[in-house]
Amino acid sequence: MKKIFRTAIWVLLGLAALLLLALLATLTTVDRTPYGETAHYRQSRAMLDSMALDAAAATGPYLRAGWARRSLLPSMRLPLAGYGAREGQLMQGVKDSIFVRAVVLDNGNSRVGMLTADLLIIPVQVSRALDTALHSVGLSMDRLYLSATHTHGSIGGWDPSPVGEMFAGAYHQQVVQMIVQRMLEALQAAMENMQAVKVGFGQVDAGEFVYNRLVGAKGITDPWLRMMVLEREDSSRAVWLSFAAHATTLPDEEMRIHADYPGRLIQLLEARPDVDFAAFAAGAVGSHGPGGKGLSGQKKLELIASGLAERAAAVLDTLHTRPTTSLYMLRLPLMLGEPQLRISHSLRLRPWVFRYLAGQYPAYLLALKVGNGILLGTPCDFSGELVPELHADNHFLMPTSFNGGYVGYITADKWYELDTYETRTMNWFGPGNGAYFVEIMNGMAAKLSSLPQHEQAPSERRLSDR
Repeated sequence: MKKIFRTAIWVLLGLAALLLLALLATLTTVDRTPYGETAHYRQSRAMLDSMALDAAAATGPYLRAGWARRSLLPSMRLPLAGYGAREGQLMQGVKDSIFVRAVVLDNGNSRVGMLTADLLIIPVQVSRALDTALHSVGLSMDRLYLSATHTHGSIGGWDPSPVGEMFAGAYHQQVVQMIVQRMLEALQAAMENMQAVKVGFGQVDAGEFVYNRLVGAKGITDPWLRMMVLEREDSSRAVWLSFAAHATTLPDEEMRIHADYPGRLIQLLEARPDVDFAAFAAGAVGSHGPGGKGLSGQKKLELIASGLAERAAAVLDTLHTRPTTSLYMLRLPLMLGEPQLRISHSLRLRPWVFRYLAGQYPAYLLALKVGNGILLGTPCDFSGELVPELHADNHFLMPTSFNGGYVGYITADKWYELDTYETRTMNWFGPGNGAYFVEIMNGMAAKLSSLPQHEQAPSERRLSDR
């Protein structure tokens, strides 16, 4: 009996030791070093400060633009991306057409492509494939501005990691290939219909269609519907829009492919006689949900889409486009610290565990100057609460999310300790990143705003709620 007891004790001690080793191997403490004291910040700051701009390429003899779209509807049944609750289920039909939309700008010295797609994000696998395929249309990743509408009802199957398959279903390499091919086709088609163009920027308060889903009235929202308007010499007009509300008006139970409110907004705008092409890029959607209290589903979708279309029409009716030749893009590698996916206030998974679950990919920040406007592209759900901290002298700013990388949510630092989906589950790289992103983005905007301007005063037009 004593021998059995001693054996049991040793077995329990052995199991306890194994458990302790497992915990030590997979968990560590959260690193709260101020971002300004970290090595990754110093690297990013040094790269930004040493980034030289070619002022001669920033202007040219003209500015020309073309635009096109291509369908993203698949030829096979695929999982839908956006809600983990779907558990990888396959689509059950098509509610809306979905597209990739392209704009190409050229000033004679620089050519830049812009892509946005009816997808949850621009998947990293797509960005990697684009990096090797863009040469076929005469572009490179350094000259490609990317975003997505962030609809939670589009095709999945584009990420092989466990986290990717949780949100987007089983991985299919042919999905990545199809998305890339349609992007290339849209870019090529846009290049084939380029004409001289004038540019204007405008924004209108649409705050009733967005709310702070993180902390409610304790926080703020980014209420602006922002627009870049391109008007060609044949009077055709394109509108590139951005808004901060998550495209989550339809629930996870909706298993048909759909474009959510951005798709309906584009449809309404393109029905106008003075709009030939519209494209939507998700704005600073972190912490921001779709408004329309008391409504849900299709009724909420229609309320937001029609409301935004009315606001956009007010800007379009009064905006004056102006000639410009200013065009320049920056793509800056963004260094990040170790992944810090927390399981409690002070404990996080070790980096190797996170990388096994979510993969390990480089991150970049994008900044695109067109005339007197600057678009800032982020690899995340960038929070609208951070937008008031962004600035650029005498330039209109348009921040967007999902630029071809993904590092989780970047939220206001004061909320980091909250135990919520955005600030714990999806805040992957530790405290201080709100201020870090803002600083580097402002630095990029400052570089672009220092380039010579060859146009009149800014054509920005601002309207308040009527």
